[in-house]
This record gives sequence, structure tokens and C-alpha cells, in this order.
Amino acid sequence: MFAEFFMQNWALFVALFAVMGLLMFDPTGSRSSAARGVSPMELTRLVNHEQAVVIDVRSADEFDAGHITKSKNIPLDEIQTKAKQLEKFKKRPLVIVCKSGNRAGKAASQLRKLEFDKLFNLTGGLVEWQKDNLPLEKTKASKSKTSKQKSAKTKA
Repeated sequence: MFAEFFMQNWALFVALFAVMGLLMFDPTGSRSSAARGVSPMELTRLVNHEQAVVIDVRSADEFDAGHITKSKNIPLDEIQTKAKQLEKFKKRPLVIVCKSGNRAGKAASQLRKLEFDKLFNLTGGLVEWQKDNLPLEKTKASKSKTSKQKSAKTKA
């Protein structure tokens, strides 16, 4: 009797199994992701209300050219070696930032393995931050390089 019902309604069973498969598979990866994505506004709220620490995992040159105010620069390839510096922030939320979000995801995975729990990733990275016209701070070394380049061009 079940076999007859199955044969007459095979498309219904295919659809049922497809839906069950989709429910088990999370296409956004949010369940398995090392860090929850946050918008620029959520990042601001985390910093202001929960004393979140912003970790910028771009290179030192990229960081010097423009970064979120009070963020700490720990390049992705130095996360493992400099994780001790972050130990004092283990109980606070950490928001990982890079240019687009790719390096931040990798850094969050490394920090998750080091038992950091409150990890967030700026969705869209600094590209998204700049789209929202939010400010970036430049490091003094970067400012002096820019002014030296401008003066060299004016002299030439």
C-alpha cells in the first residue's frame, strides 16, 4: 500500500527530501562560521556599549593608510604569534576587520581555535564601512609619507 502511494506521489517525496536537505545545509555558513557578521552600525554599538575591541588584520601599510579609530593592527599572518596580546580581551567582544571580510574570516577561525568566544566579523569589511561614509583614521607615519610625496612632486 505504501509502495503504491509512493509511486503515485514520487514528486512529493523528492520535494520533501530536497527541503529536508536544505534545512540541514546552511548556505550562509552562519552555524559553522567562526564569527558572526555585523554591520558597521552594529560594530559601533558593540564598541560603545560592550567595549568591543576592533582588530584590523590587514598589513601595516594598509592599516596606516586608513583604519577604524582605536583599532589594533595584527596582520593575519601574525595572529598566531601575537594572540598573547589579545588574551586580556578574551572576555570582551572582538570585531575582526579587513578590507572585504575574507582575511577577517580566516583570522576569526584561528582565534576560535585559540578559544576566543565573542568573535564578530565586519560584513563587507572596510569597503562597507566606507560605503556608509564612516570615518577612517590615518597613522601619522602614513600622513608624513603622503606629505613628503606631495612636496617631492611640487619640487619636481
